[in-house]
Amino acid sequence: MQYTVILSPEETGYSVFCPAFHIASQGDSRDEALSMIVAAMEGWIEGELEDGRDVPLETLGAIAEEIVEVLRFRDEEGLPPIIETTQVTVRSRAAAA
Repeated sequence: MQYTVILSPEETGYSVFCPAFHIASQGDSRDEALSMIVAAMEGWIEGELEDGRDVPLETLGAIAEEIVEVLRFRDEEGLPPIIETTQVTVRSRAAAA
């Protein structure tokens, strides 16, 4: 499954946000942040499936709202309005079965 994530560079690494799941992570580098969010997303999906819930689909509205929130936070913190979006591939044991 592919999902969009938002990367926000920080003084000492990156924060990364997944709009579809409303979760965040961070890492010392871009690659580490992406690895951490993928791990968090895979765990989140497993928990939802184990509890019998559906995994939410990504929506353009959720992505747009999260971008606005990240940019608003950066502005409040006096950081430049620099972010990046990218897609990550998330695998789950249930999807592989």
